[in-house]
Amino acid sequence: MLLFQRMLRVTGGAAAAAWAAEVTAGVNKHSVSEVSLWRAAYGAPVGTIAWSAPVEALGQVDDLNAATAADAGLTALTAKGAEYVAEAEPDRLLALVHGEITDSAPVGSYVGAVRAVAAPGQWVGAGAWAAHIAGVYSEVTGLNVVVTSTVAGPMGEMSWLVRHKDSASIEAAIAATMSSEKYMNEVNGGGEFFAPGATQMYAQRMA
Repeated sequence: MLLFQRMLRVTGGAAAAAWAAEVTAGVNKHSVSEVSLWRAAYGAPVGTIAWSAPVEALGQVDDLNAATAADAGLTALTAKGAEYVAEAEPDRLLALVHGEITDSAPVGSYVGAVRAVAAPGQWVGAGAWAAHIAGVYSEVTGLNVVVTSTVAGPMGEMSWLVRHKDSASIEAAIAATMSSEKYMNEVNGGGEFFAPGATQMYAQRMA
């Protein structure tokens, strides 16, 4: 399975959010897998939004692109985004290398995401450590972790994705990991595998 991600930074407040939700609904009329819309809650620039969709094969993305391009109403709506879009990141395709996605995240729930880039010559070691620390995190917090490797986007990038039903779950996970000697020791041991500059953020599902 692959995850397709598109991330933008928008301005325009409620109007931009309404536009993004309308785009999401329009795209989902053509998509065989659910496209979800997220807003950055913590750890990313104000106005950051993202679309995400699980796909079984790249052909699904090609078919979706063709169908949406042929939808005149959706094309016009997408063009309207020029009023709101301030900045765009390159699209990403993420391959799942640990864990699985079995259902859709509810609207209003959160996902925590950590991104790190493997150090030169450490890709294999980084992948093994990424799966290992995901297991330790799950042991300490009781939460499932999906680990991905970016196959289109920044080379060598890995991500850890964790669902949270609400903000209380985020707080509980932070407290559990910070008070766990085992987890902190394991995290300290991963520095050799990654380049400096890892990032962490939380996003909430909007639609």
